[in-house]
Amino acid sequence: MDYNKDYVEKHLIAYLGNKRKLLPLILKGIENTSHDIKSNSKFLDLFAGTGVVSRLAKSLGFEVHCNDWEEYSYQINRAFVGLDSSILKTGFAELGGIDTVLEYLNMINDAAEEDRYISEYYCPADDNNPDILNERMFYSHANGLRIDGIRAQIAKWKKQGVINEDENSLLLALLLYEASTRANTSGVFKGFHCGFGGTHGDALGRILKTLQLVKPVLLPGKGYVYNEDCLKLSERLQNTRFGIVYMDPPYNQHQYGSNYHLLNTIARNDKPDINKNIMVDGKKTNKSAIRTDWTKTKSTFCYKSSAEADFKKLIDNINAEHLMISYSTDGIIPFDNILDILSSKGKINIVSSEYTKYRGGKQALTTKTKNVEFVILVDCTEEKKAVFDMAAEKKVVTSQVKDEQSLDEIKKFLILDKIKVDLQKDYSCKLLKEQGYSCEKKEESFVFSKAYGDYKIELKTTFNNFTEQDLILELLKDYPCEVLEKVYADLEMGTSLTREEELYQDFELMKFLHDKKQYSALPKLFGKIVLNLNKFNNTSAYISSLNALETLLAYFIEAMPQWENQNILSLKSFHDMEHLILRKLEHSAYDNVVGVKESKKNIGVAYDCLIEVLNKQKSVQTSKESVAV
Repeated sequence: MDYNKDYVEKHLIAYLGNKRKLLPLILKGIENTSHDIKSNSKFLDLFAGTGVVSRLAKSLGFEVHCNDWEEYSYQINRAFVGLDSSILKTGFAELGGIDTVLEYLNMINDAAEEDRYISEYYCPADDNNPDILNERMFYSHANGLRIDGIRAQIAKWKKQGVINEDENSLLLALLLYEASTRANTSGVFKGFHCGFGGTHGDALGRILKTLQLVKPVLLPGKGYVYNEDCLKLSERLQNTRFGIVYMDPPYNQHQYGSNYHLLNTIARNDKPDINKNIMVDGKKTNKSAIRTDWTKTKSTFCYKSSAEADFKKLIDNINAEHLMISYSTDGIIPFDNILDILSSKGKINIVSSEYTKYRGGKQALTTKTKNVEFVILVDCTEEKKAVFDMAAEKKVVTSQVKDEQSLDEIKKFLILDKIKVDLQKDYSCKLLKEQGYSCEKKEESFVFSKAYGDYKIELKTTFNNFTEQDLILELLKDYPCEVLEKVYADLEMGTSLTREEELYQDFELMKFLHDKKQYSALPKLFGKIVLNLNKFNNTSAYISSLNALETLLAYFIEAMPQWENQNILSLKSFHDMEHLILRKLEHSAYDNVVGVKESKKNIGVAYDCLIEVLNKQKSVQTSKESVAV
């Protein structure tokens, strides 16, 4: 199946759980339903979010119905899913057409005093000299004024009657996309970077770029867009038969009303009362200025106490030929319970994938976290019978035995996927031993082994990584689910290193390789260390990264003679380290923290010493080459 990538994948806001990266998986799920798409074939997306799945369905030819309870999502989807592409040719007639409208709006760089809200409460007064302790920094002041000015003009046109509801939604959608893209955040609005671009400053281009509305790509045909609680909507639509119903409930603690409160404020243009300065009477007060009415759209799917019961109600209400439910291994509803609820509707099929999950809020010093994301398909036209998709082998295996045994095969498949993710992580010898693994050195590698009753597993490793992963997974396919669950639990613990622990483990490995004179393996490991250091952002992580840089530079100065033949100055990772050091030394937000200035001074001295040693080596090498000539 082909789809219009420009329409589906552009103008998507940064979002928790955004399915853009999982579109191939979702497309595969649609293909596996074998649903015959006709002009009147209905597709319902109950938790639309960015609308990417609804756009995919519209691009494939479905009559799309999509819903989201948040105002910003409703306006975006009303424009991109609800509107026919003809609005780009015939819309905005009273203002000279969409090109004229966008040109006019993009010339706005200020706002009247009474319209200054985002620029006044969510931006610093001076972009060049922000007060990072007392001013919010969600946007540059310049872009904050543009948001205020453009939003006020859209509201004025609507009040004057020169634009209708459709035209209003289209302009709001384009503004909301830009407001999401130019934000000085990591994607959510529960916090902002301390200084534009954060510690690294590597997002400055995106954040400080002038906010500009861009003409979108739309498709022919109208969609139906709702702005309701999903349970109430599912009750109201019980008499409507859908070809496919797609559901992607939150399943976790993230509440979208609070995470994207600022987009709701821009969409509603209601300017709720908030304190201007972060510090009130000497205390941090409402730092992110989250609107207090976000609880009106609080999702029951974010709580263990209500998620499962409401999921069952939702499934019972649905009238469809096929269900598609996105789920991931960090969901708060147990997978067994999900299957129990869905198995009453029809034949179950599962396609899965792995992806790096988004961590909103404060960035923890943990290693890259991967999730197994999968789509559960339910064919409501068939008698219940479980099947599952062995994605890696690209074939569908259908079980002809009892449902209970078939569901066990599905569970086994998903456990193996989770084990596969763990086998790609760095392990800790100490943590594996704590889980009962014994360790034996064989030639240049270590083998960890453990018996699980009558079953035994051996994990071959080298350089803190598991090897022969495919062989391990092939062996585990014959193990029962209860054993696989124990293996997975042990591997989760054995690979649960913090980012800092992983870093210092790599330092030890670097010294080990150096002592063993395995110099050829050093550059790759050095690159990994630098990449890891780039991910240390918040206060505690920043200080940890300074300590790590001191350790790294001290090692280089001591071990430099052995790196002489590696031509270190030409390594990309060395230049990355230089940029990293420069950013860390220039960043002044934490200079008042005890030990930071001293650590920065030590790094500067060590770096100068390293460069001096390298230049001497380079000079000597050049002299030798001249003599040889």
